[in-house]
Amino acid sequence: MRKNSFSLSSIETLAIVGILGLMLFVAAKSYRTHLISIEVNNSNSDFYNVAELIHRELLEIKKISDQQPNENLKFISQRLDSAQEWFELIEAKIDLKTQNVIITSIDGTIADENLIVEIGFRSKEFFLIKQKSICWDLTSLMCI
Repeated sequence: MRKNSFSLSSIETLAIVGILGLMLFVAAKSYRTHLISIEVNNSNSDFYNVAELIHRELLEIKKISDQQPNENLKFISQRLDSAQEWFELIEAKIDLKTQNVIITSIDGTIADENLIVEIGFRSKEFFLIKQKSICWDLTSLMCI
């Protein structure tokens, strides 16, 4: 009696290895795309959270200065006139998921009531460039 042996020939083995390699290539590419989309979503979320925080802080400082007009604005504002001071405030109040949101420029001061804070993204090949100006006074030429 003859036994049937179930073994794979070298051609069949190469075909299976080729199919598995192709599946791995497609899966790795879609995984990379998925990671990029997560980073873009986190950066967008961080961007809007930072813009909202800066806007709220400026409104709070304005509110306090309107209630206490005799007080020194530098004391009320905690001297938030440099990028480093704003960045420290942002880090203290928001848990940023990415490091892609940056303060691009600061013009004016709170004491002079003409502060303009601009935020944006670090440049990466897969990000749309976003930039937003948050102004002390909405009638400023930079904000119109």
